[in-house]
Amino acid sequence: MKSKYRCIFYFLSFAILFLLTLKISPLADDWYYLTSPNLNPELTQLLPNELFWRPFDALFGFLLGQIPMLFPYLNRAFVITAHILSVYYMEKCLRHFEIKDWVVNFCVLYAMFSSAIYATIVSPDGLNQACGLLFGLIGMYQYIKYPNKLNYVFFCAISTLWKESGMVWICVIPFLSIMISSKRISSIFTDKKIRIKTLNAVIIACAFVIVYFSLRFALLGSITLGNPNSRYSLSLFSLGALKNFVNIFANAMTGIDTISLFVKTSSPIPFIITLLLSVMFLCYMMYLLVRIIQKRENIIKIFALIVGAIIISLPHIAMGSAGEMHTYPTIFFICLIYSFLLNNAPTSSLKSLVPFAICIFIAFSISASHKLTAIYDYSNRTDSLSSKMKENYTNSEDSLLIISLNENNGYSVFTQSAIAGTSYGESMKQYFDWQDLPISYAKVDHMNEVGICINQNLKKFDKIWLIQNDEIKLVK
Repeated sequence: MKSKYRCIFYFLSFAILFLLTLKISPLADDWYYLTSPNLNPELTQLLPNELFWRPFDALFGFLLGQIPMLFPYLNRAFVITAHILSVYYMEKCLRHFEIKDWVVNFCVLYAMFSSAIYATIVSPDGLNQACGLLFGLIGMYQYIKYPNKLNYVFFCAISTLWKESGMVWICVIPFLSIMISSKRISSIFTDKKIRIKTLNAVIIACAFVIVYFSLRFALLGSITLGNPNSRYSLSLFSLGALKNFVNIFANAMTGIDTISLFVKTSSPIPFIITLLLSVMFLCYMMYLLVRIIQKRENIIKIFALIVGAIIISLPHIAMGSAGEMHTYPTIFFICLIYSFLLNNAPTSSLKSLVPFAICIFIAFSISASHKLTAIYDYSNRTDSLSSKMKENYTNSEDSLLIISLNENNGYSVFTQSAIAGTSYGESMKQYFDWQDLPISYAKVDHMNEVGICINQNLKKFDKIWLIQNDEIKLVK
């Protein structure tokens, strides 16, 4: 792809993705996370807490505090820009590895328009996910272009401060570069230059981790990491980790319509169609993998990329409950794997790829359309409920208890109850200059629990609402 056409492609891709997501409301934790408008910034908000240390998210919230009318449009513009740049740096890495032009073009399209990217680009709080990947890829490009310099360490640090999972880049970048440049695994032990390079990379990675955690714990004031009762509790050896692994790699490698799979009210037809199309595409990729194994060529490179994909995904696999958003960095490593498979295919494989490429992009189109339709419905229901809340909440000093009855859980960021979309009243901050409001909430599953909850809290709150089926009933 010529430089002029490449610029046009990236510009049009930004325009398409931005317009597709423009009218989606902030949803759930978007209303209160660090990347929402912060009209009362404090330096302490840049410091770590038990779960996170994301100073760049906090700085973005400070910026939005000056221009809150740009929320969530500015967030989404930054997220999509980071996505476009990530694809660009992935392309630069592939060209450095001397991947064929048509293979690079396929992988660029795959990463740009995979149906698994939408969980990130529709989310105003997806900035850390998108920028964590972007700076990791910049670090990778710096390492393979300047292998004797430490530029990549700086970009790994930036990635880590955007999102904690960015720390894995300090291991993945040198590992991939060393393995891809080696003819066999034994070279790490027999080739003196590679052995020294590997040892230096290990020392740098260890020093990086020690410095990061020392600084984080020193700023926090205690040696605390995570919360055993939160979704961010870590466990690699559990059924949850296995589910996360399957979920992340299935989404990254295919165009399966996950909404049809997980939402009971959806028709199974889109799932069946996208499953069949994805299986056809994967069968072709498996065929290419078998050919490489049979010829015993470039096995070490494919092995390194597969291991790299697993390592880059480990922080999310180990989470108590990973969402579809956490698939995002894995998509780009899947593209790297596909690029090496296609690059080592027979010379006639460009023509043979076309029908399978059509299959996967049709699957992407079906799945993406379903996801966007679902999230627009979720957004509209959330906006409607927020408006009803504002009509009944006029004094920002009134304490309010919201009781949510028989709330149905949806799927990922794409479809939830409207009350979850408002983050149980947090969406009303937009009507009160983004100040914190005295709002609490309680979830109950049965009607007989409502009376108990009301009686327990009748004297504690100025207002009590019961919300069921996205409708408000004024109790007090």
